[in-house]
Amino acid sequence: MLQGLRLNGNNYDHWHRKIKYLLSENDSIEFIEREVAPKIPGDFKDEERFKAETKKDSSARYLMFSFMSDDLVHLFEGLKTAKAVWDAIESKYGILSPTRIRTLELRLAKLKCANNKSMDKHLLTLNSIFSTLHKSKQTYSDERKRLTLLNSLPASPE
Repeated sequence: MLQGLRLNGNNYDHWHRKIKYLLSENDSIEFIEREVAPKIPGDFKDEERFKAETKKDSSARYLMFSFMSDDLVHLFEGLKTAKAVWDAIESKYGILSPTRIRTLELRLAKLKCANNKSMDKHLLTLNSIFSTLHKSKQTYSDERKRLTLLNSLPASPE
């Protein structure tokens, strides 16, 4: 399970949803949405808050790095906060470029369900591509989805 969760540059959509769940369970999800508030000098209670928040922020960074391909860690390890890491990852992998959209469309057109490949996995792959394209405003009508599915199935034996 953990292997499938590692960000590899091509699975951002799934990775970011799963990491959000993990960060939520770790009680540190707020630190991908905001920076740690600076501490107020001389205020003991605020110093405790600052230490606790800094620890949670570090925990969120560590969690993201733990579920990232080793090849990608060096791209983000210089960033000091969880929010900075999250924003940089989103900027690099979350936006679908025209080239990425075209690659997905070509993959969709060439996708074939092999006889030895499970139908469930094939349907999940199709659904994932359609979902990703939909997020980038590349909508497919239900009829076009059905035709794509039918064309991707193996030819029936005669």
